[in-house]
Order: sequence, then C-alpha cells, then structure tokens
Amino acid sequence: MRRAFDTLHRSRVKELTRGIDVDHVFYPWFLGEPVPATNMTPCTMLVLDRNWTRFPNNFAQPPRELDSLLNEWMLRATNVIAISREVATDIKSNWPGLTGKITVIPLAASAETSPAQLSPSDEACFYYPATVSLHKGHAKLLQAAEIVAERGLHFKLLLTGHGTDTLAGKASAAQVKLFETGIVQGLGYTDLQTVERCYLRAWAVLLPSLYEGFGLPLAESIAHGTPVICSDLAAYREQIDRLQVSDFIKIVATGDSVALADAMVNRIVDGPPTPEERACVARAAGRWTWRDVAVACNTLLCGSN
Repeated sequence: MRRAFDTLHRSRVKELTRGIDVDHVFYPWFLGEPVPATNMTPCTMLVLDRNWTRFPNNFAQPPRELDSLLNEWMLRATNVIAISREVATDIKSNWPGLTGKITVIPLAASAETSPAQLSPSDEACFYYPATVSLHKGHAKLLQAAEIVAERGLHFKLLLTGHGTDTLAGKASAAQVKLFETGIVQGLGYTDLQTVERCYLRAWAVLLPSLYEGFGLPLAESIAHGTPVICSDLAAYREQIDRLQVSDFIKIVATGDSVALADAMVNRIVDGPPTPEERACVARAAGRWTWRDVAVACNTLLCGSN
C-alpha cells in the first residue's frame, strides 16, 4: 500500500511539473511522505524538529529509521529550511556534510485585534493551546494548576488541542476535581474563533513544553497581545530575542511545576495586563512577520535557480 501511494504521489508531482511552469518544489516535510524523484526541479524542504530523538514514544517508527528518512530527504533536497537556530544546530551537528544546504527561516504569527478586544477576562484566566503529547508538558501544567488551587486562588485554565477534552481521564483525583468544577476546561480540537477568544481572554498564555523546535503559540500570543509564561527552551529564547519581548515573558525552569505555579500566582496577584500593555505586546509581532518569512523563502528559492 505504501509503495503504491509513493508511486502515485511521485507521478502526480511529475504531472504538475509538466503541466505548469514549475521552477521549484517546496515540501513542508511530513513523516512518511515519499522522497521526491531525482529529476525534479530544485526541491526545498522544511524541517520542524527531530522530536523523535527526545520523545521516541510519540512515534510509531524508531528514531534510527526516522533519521534515515530525514537523511534521504536532505540529500535529495536543494535547500533545507530549519524553523529555528535550535533545529539548524541539531541537524548540522548530526549531518555536518549538509551544512551548506541548511538555512534558518523562523515562523511568524499574525492576528487582527482591535483595542476593544485587548481587554482580558475579569477573572484570572490562563490559556494553553497544544495537542496532548508527551513533550507538551500537560502533566506538569495540571500539577501547577493543582498547586495554585490549593493556595486558594481563583482562576480558569483553558486548554485547546487534540486530546484536551479527554485529559481528565488521565489525571489524578485532585486534578479531576479541577475539571469537574470548571477551573480547568479541556475544549479539545476547536475552531479558530474559539482559539482567538482564548488568546484574548487570557491574562497569560502558559507554555510548559519540555521540547519545541519553534513553538508557534509563543509567536501567536505576542500577536494577540498576551503575555507568556514559558519553559526555558532555546527555541522560545530565540523568539523572545527576535521580537524583543523579554519584558512580557516570564521564563520558568523546564518541567518545574512549582516554578510554573509560582509564576501563575504572581500573574494573578499582579492582575490582568492593561490594554496599553497588550497593545505594546501586539506591536512587537511586527518585528518578524509572515511577509518577512515569505521574503526570506523567496530569496532562498530564487538563489537556487
């Protein structure tokens, strides 16, 4: 079945290159996607991370097999785009011979917000948008929420993403109570409008990930004018430096639920960010936009002709 799919896929790509004036093929690399044929026009691929080396249980295939597939892709590609310096460094350290192919082009985020929308919820509210997965740190986040609740503080924690609607089934008895009382709300995979409302309602976005190749929710938070409490990850620090938003980001030790809880408590005590503060945060997103990403990609592609 896999072989048949690969054959059909490659045939379709060849058909497109004949029927349209194609001068590049740009692949956002997916696990299991067939490697393009050797006679294709210049091929550029996008590498998000090597998550399987840190959290192999997230994948059906063993790390060695996935690295072999990545290697095959990179050997065939004309250009390899890494979405952060962290990812580029990881690739270069394992495939030093391919260093010349690798270019860092970070992702970006945008949001259409009006001044009226920049007023958060009256009640302390935190938000985390992420599919439930081992490296996303949901277990540490629930521990932190439990600690904050035990201290008698009132707040809401909104979760969106695949698996968040069934997360209570894997939680401890004390954490299940947080779901039952509505303190923690797992909304599951939801629509864009709900995600937008959650970003705007939050006093802070919580990013307790244990590993990220980039961490798009941080950029999205800034675009929505929402302060962030995040793990101490190199990929997050890159974004903070690029957007110059260190004043609006609280970094806590990765995997430390107590430190995360302390940061949540401080945010509750300090109160919600003011509309002026949120407007300042949102403006910082303009320091690296999707237009910048497009220009960087276009420059790379044109240079590979």
